[in-house]
Order: sequence, then structure tokens, then C-alpha cells
Amino acid sequence: MNINIMSKDTVLVRADETYIRNRLYFALAADHEGIDIADVSVCAVPGFDSERLHHCRVDIHLASGRAVIGDSIESDIYVAIDRAVDRASSKITSSASVSPMTGRTAQATRYTLNQPEAA
Repeated sequence: MNINIMSKDTVLVRADETYIRNRLYFALAADHEGIDIADVSVCAVPGFDSERLHHCRVDIHLASGRAVIGDSIESDIYVAIDRAVDRASSKITSSASVSPMTGRTAQATRYTLNQPEAA
């Protein structure tokens, strides 16, 4: 998995980049081989009362050709990173269980096939 980290209006030090890489590897460990590229962008956005907010966007490009996006805007940069990674990870997990033929989850499909007939 290739990880590209970009920042705009925010200075990311090496410790921040290491945190982002470790967080991605931890959250996406189960799907590591199915991911081609993970693009992470962090930027500052204006908030209320001159508060500086941090926007983190995680674009994950899967080997199947699909793309998954997770983003978050928070006052703390680490909370923004955590939530964006968690949202992208949960989308990958939920999309992996959806059947491309029916659009239903695999569990729901299994349930309907194994349901006994009414007597």
C-alpha cells in the first residue's frame, strides 16, 4: 500500500506523518492487500470565532478500481485524522460485504437462501 500525504496551510512534521502512516496501517491491516494507494490530505479551514479547524480527507483506491473517501473537520488535527481514517475503514468493511450482483449484504443473502419454507 502506497501512502501519499499532502498538507495545505498546515505544517506536518515527521511525527505527524508517522502518526498518519501508523494509523492507516492499523485501521486497514485486514484489507492491506486490497488497497493500492491511500492519499491523505490535511488542511486548515476557518471556523467560527476565528477558530482554526483541521480538515483531513482520506482517499483510498482499492485494487478493484473503486475509491473510498473518508473525511472529517475537527479542531484537533489528531481527532480529524482518526475520524477520517475510521470512516474510510468502515466504508471499506461495509462495501466488502455487499454483493455486486444483488446489492445486498452477504449475510442478508445467506439468510434469505437458508430460510425454511412455511408449512
